[in-house]
Amino acid sequence: DYLVGKNPLHRERIWSELKKALRKYDRMGIGPIDIALWDFAGKYNDSPIHEMLGTYRTRLPAYASTYPGDENGGLDSPEAYADFAEECLEMGYGGFKIHGWGGSDEMRNIDREVATVHAVGERVGEEMDLMIDPYCEPETFGDALRLGRACDEEGFFWFEDPYRDGGISQHAHRKLADKLETSILQTEHVRGLEPHTDFIANEATDFVRADPEYDAGITGAYKIAHVAEGFGLDVELHAPGPAQRHVMAAIRN
Repeated sequence: DYLVGKNPLHRERIWSELKKALRKYDRMGIGPIDIALWDFAGKYNDSPIHEMLGTYRTRLPAYASTYPGDENGGLDSPEAYADFAEECLEMGYGGFKIHGWGGSDEMRNIDREVATVHAVGERVGEEMDLMIDPYCEPETFGDALRLGRACDEEGFFWFEDPYRDGGISQHAHRKLADKLETSILQTEHVRGLEPHTDFIANEATDFVRADPEYDAGITGAYKIAHVAEGFGLDVELHAPGPAQRHVMAAIRN
């Protein structure tokens, strides 16, 4: 359906868009099976999964994470993001993550992304941990660098999936990390234990992303967490589902 109405001679644009759109789905079939097997084991042993893994905590901190921006009266301006961040602070959230504009060429605008970072930082940066996830929308290394430098100026906690490589290039993210003060969060779009280990060993990320649904189940995410622990790094579990919460409850980092 995506191709209907597109110019078939614009192969480079189509290739780039499809690469981005399909980046999450490779090798994902193991996750649901492994999660179901852990669910069975918990019922069989009449025990919560985190207890079988080895409980570390029973309460989890939460940050507010926005939907992508729009032009329909929601998060439709940098000021709207800042207003919403202030609302989340008043609700008791200690952290706020921006998902900026993306999608069509008309929506994608690096100047607006930079302005949003500054607007939110100036409004609540002294009181909240701030993060940004442009979900691989910035089109060039230069765009990612500009956005990252804005994060540096506002003291952001992390910069996630910075640009259009699709979140998989170790070399590119190591180069970007070398030029920024803000920590990089990567590995949402590489699947499984070994690619995560390679990303860590090659210093291509500062925080490590794992997800039981994407990374070969609870078993896979737990292995990634232990590898990261061995390198002294923290893992950020992607998404708030029950499998994610059990893993978070069972790991120190």
